[in-house]
Amino acid sequence: MKFAAQASTLSVDASHRMKWFGAPVLFVGVSDVNGMFFPVMFAVISHETADNYLQMLTVLKKCVEASSGTAFQPSCVIGNGDPNVADAVKSVFPSAARRMCWLQVKKELSALLKPIDKEIRDALEKDVGVLRLSCDQKQFELAAKLMLEKWRGLLPSSDLPGRFEERFVKLHPEWYEGFDVASQSSNRGLMHAVNAVKNRHTLRERLPPERYLTLAQELVLEWSCGVSEIGQLEHSITPDTELVSDTYQLQTDEKTMVDIDSAIYVPVGDQRAATVKEVEAFEKKMGGEVKSFDEFVEARMSLWKVVDTGDKSDISHMRCSCPKFFSAKLCEHILAIGSALGLVTLPPPTLESDQCASEGKRKRGRPSKKKSETVNMVVDMDCSDMRAFIETGAFTIE
Repeated sequence: MKFAAQASTLSVDASHRMKWFGAPVLFVGVSDVNGMFFPVMFAVISHETADNYLQMLTVLKKCVEASSGTAFQPSCVIGNGDPNVADAVKSVFPSAARRMCWLQVKKELSALLKPIDKEIRDALEKDVGVLRLSCDQKQFELAAKLMLEKWRGLLPSSDLPGRFEERFVKLHPEWYEGFDVASQSSNRGLMHAVNAVKNRHTLRERLPPERYLTLAQELVLEWSCGVSEIGQLEHSITPDTELVSDTYQLQTDEKTMVDIDSAIYVPVGDQRAATVKEVEAFEKKMGGEVKSFDEFVEARMSLWKVVDTGDKSDISHMRCSCPKFFSAKLCEHILAIGSALGLVTLPPPTLESDQCASEGKRKRGRPSKKKSETVNMVVDMDCSDMRAFIETGAFTIE
């Protein structure tokens, strides 16, 4: 409960794959900034109504506040799009953003695309994957409009475009990555917890109440002991050795980045430099000056855009448009820029980093487990003026 009070992301889902006498089991938990999931509550719901969900979440809020002595108000709640859950969340946590789990979207999308020819289906799934990387609502709406135009051209007699638009653009558009950058885009941690309960306990069986309550108490005790071993909830992201290695590789690549209007643009892939002209063209296309979804995708993936949403004193306020940032909430582009601006101090490169830099590329695969130590970041709170020309000797920002 004390962990829940510290968390900003709450996950809620009723598991229909694990029932007790036909009633689904409601799981609720919280996540830290690294996506680590901590279960805090489960309940058997006899009837899936907004009133029942409201009662459960109200009890959770009161218990968390009673045990912690602080107000419990998560900034984001991730669910499966169930309107009853959404109504309950809105009543108990009115200021929280209500996000739809990406895994639920993926599941429903798979069912929608099942009748479609495989080759076309694969192409449509890739389109949705790009749409998922939208950085904000404006970009999502533009990309969705262009994508649906493309789909209607590919499938003129199919109702698929209309059904996708109704469900995932109009009714539940809150599943793209940029909807809430601070939270994870899916309830993957909660799903793992549900599977662990299935594998290690027998709550899904038709147990008598006495046995069920005994198992439930054992489960809660197990969760509590696990939390006690962890000690505290993580509130800052610590880059691992692989990410630091990628950062050194980016610096060694001698790339020139462009700083315009409080945003830094990073060339993608083998590109060595970004130009002001390319940035201007990029922004025009991201603003809607494109004729097709494919043209939009090509432009979207041509530059990575790093924006500082804070006061230019902490890399935790930086946001990047690259896929890695959305999944890990940190990337080599932010680390490299933070290092150049004096906001973060990187550790000396490892032997592997030296070898990769000398070869001009990073080794394939993940680093070995023995090199999985984390890196402590040192923030210089006095650094300012991101727009200044900075040269580190490894890469430049113009």
